[in-house]
Amino acid sequence: MGHLRAFHVAISFALVLLTLLSGVATVPWTSAQDLNGQNADSTANFSPVYLGVPQLRESSGLAASNRQPGHFWSHNDSGDTARLFAFNAKGKATGSCDLVAASSLDWEDMASFELGDRKYLVVADCGDNDSKRDACFLYLFEEPDPTRATKLRNYLAIQLTYPDGPHDCEAVAVDPVRGKILMIAKSAIPYVNMYSVDLAGLLKRLNGLRTNPPTSTPAAVRVAAKVEGVLALPMVSAADLDARTGDLWIANYFQVFCFRCSPRDMPVAEQIKQLAEASDLPRLRQIEALCIDDSGDVWVTSEGTPAPLSRVATPVRSAQGEAGQHKAGQRDVDQSDVDSQ
Repeated sequence: MGHLRAFHVAISFALVLLTLLSGVATVPWTSAQDLNGQNADSTANFSPVYLGVPQLRESSGLAASNRQPGHFWSHNDSGDTARLFAFNAKGKATGSCDLVAASSLDWEDMASFELGDRKYLVVADCGDNDSKRDACFLYLFEEPDPTRATKLRNYLAIQLTYPDGPHDCEAVAVDPVRGKILMIAKSAIPYVNMYSVDLAGLLKRLNGLRTNPPTSTPAAVRVAAKVEGVLALPMVSAADLDARTGDLWIANYFQVFCFRCSPRDMPVAEQIKQLAEASDLPRLRQIEALCIDDSGDVWVTSEGTPAPLSRVATPVRSAQGEAGQHKAGQRDVDQSDVDSQ
């Protein structure tokens, strides 16, 4: 056991050293407007756009808006209140959302998805560097308007436990077709579990709050995650799923990996056993947030002020594969099914 523990420590040290020596670029603080003025076509050539959101110091989650295409949501890591920031692809701040009375111990990721004509966000208070939290929390709610400032009370708080004890987690994705919230543990060892939570029952609870708004903050719904599969990838820091194709995008500190999905309803455990397509990440300070927009483009943010937003150059799916994904993509969970439960 002593030799194995020493091996684990050596791997962790090597990964940290690689991160420090990777030559990532850092930007001295200046205004986002000045930085973007030096690179007006930044979204076209994948150079970063710098966000005019000075409160966003440690972007740790990123989600593309389904209410307003071309807009995004993000939040800080630990140390901030329970709030989200909205901005557009040019870096302009457009709105915000405060989750009234929600906890914000260690927000690590968020995801957006839609079901029927309703748009949703999930925020994950799931960071646990010391693996000692008895439970983590997810917050599920209908997406507010990203062009307004919103104070939100109508959200579902979900108290989540893992079947095998506490874990650090920094990557959350939602698959509305297979009806799952997916969570990936983070470890220096390239052998981690992916967990899942069934979505339909949670949406039913949320819709109950929608029709009968609570007069005070409701107690959290308790759920137990289940093991969905094993992933051979160390230091997972972000994830998102392309709902059109089912492709799962997962980032660590070095690259982003795409696990293709064909057929669309294939088991998640089989999907993450496949050989992933790897792409290099932009040379930014520390990338811990990733999302897929409605066009299938991959975006990331990084820690730092002003926070950078950048597209990622990724492999292109063939037209034949894309068509096959759409043909196979029959929804297992539909909003009408949720409403009828």
